[in-house]
Amino acid sequence: MNRKRGAGEGSISKRKNGLWQGAVTIGRNDDGSQKRKYFYGKTRNDVTAKITEAIRELRKDCFINASESPTLKEWMNTWLWIYKKNSLKQTTFEQYETLIRVHLYPALGNKKLTDLKQEHIQKLYNNMKKEGLSEKTIRMLNCVIHAAFEQAVYNNLASKNITQYVKIQKDSYKEMRVLDREEQKKLFVEAETDRMGAAVKFACMTGVRRGELLSLCWKDIDWDKRLIYVRRTLNRVKDYDKSEKNTKLIVSDTKTAKSRRVIPIIDRLYKILIKQKQMQEREKLQAGALYEDNDLVFATVIGQPIDPSNFNRTLSRMSKRAGINKVNPHSLRHTFATRSLEAGIDLKTVQEVMGHSSIKVTGDTYMHVMTDRKTEEMRKLNEIL
Repeated sequence: MNRKRGAGEGSISKRKNGLWQGAVTIGRNDDGSQKRKYFYGKTRNDVTAKITEAIRELRKDCFINASESPTLKEWMNTWLWIYKKNSLKQTTFEQYETLIRVHLYPALGNKKLTDLKQEHIQKLYNNMKKEGLSEKTIRMLNCVIHAAFEQAVYNNLASKNITQYVKIQKDSYKEMRVLDREEQKKLFVEAETDRMGAAVKFACMTGVRRGELLSLCWKDIDWDKRLIYVRRTLNRVKDYDKSEKNTKLIVSDTKTAKSRRVIPIIDRLYKILIKQKQMQEREKLQAGALYEDNDLVFATVIGQPIDPSNFNRTLSRMSKRAGINKVNPHSLRHTFATRSLEAGIDLKTVQEVMGHSSIKVTGDTYMHVMTDRKTEEMRKLNEIL
């Protein structure tokens, strides 16, 4: 015998095949008739639990109609191009678009939002890790999916954010490529013979990022106070207005608010900048009307911005001539931080000059350098104790 249904259970009955069936009214059809959602279970308690959850979701006004649910690919396209396109920096938008297209769509793109579960996302991240992708890449993708699902929940397209409790495996420690003092000396000697040598030495003496280096203008230098103002960055990005295959160089604000910073000019760097200014004035005279004066500190021979990939190639060639392997712009940045800490410059100053978001980032990144210096300093106790 079926007992009378309890309050809030919806309608529950036992079918001839032994299964229990329950139903909840979730709205009205176009003709005014009730629209009902059905649930099934082996026991009455199973169905009661499902109906209770459905009613709870209805009261939150976020009950999802599975038949009308978009696929993950459809929703991510909507979220990316309608909700985010105009609020993201071009470089950030391109990162999001690439992460979604390359990693998310092949694995889960055809699944409906209502069918997606946390284990689907967890399996995706586990597979990405097995394929050798970094923790940073997986975390960035997770941030993207998380933000997209927050919007989906708000839009009543999903009942909850399935990224909330996923686990992302941490990377094993990867040693940074830092030039030792002898390698740095060799690179600086080779830089004297190369037109781009001043840019390489500048990066090694300031720790600026590649994009910050290539977008630096003469107006950003205060010669009297001997200060450099880092305000912008240069990047090559996809030109979506034409096609995904087309690219363009753009100058935009720095990576973060902390990246906008002031760097003091040491004496040796001051001399390098003076020589760079003199060389550029000579190139202006030689190029004549062909010269495009963009006020860039480091530019091509006719004043145009230097493509980031061309800078990489120049640095690589210069390094090989100096007999040094595996040097890239990040190596120059890490080398600056390492030399600074070795010289006894405090961690807070290094953080501010590097433009790190927090002192913790600097400390975690260069812990090995700090430990080596601490050990060296502690040895001085031998003479006292």
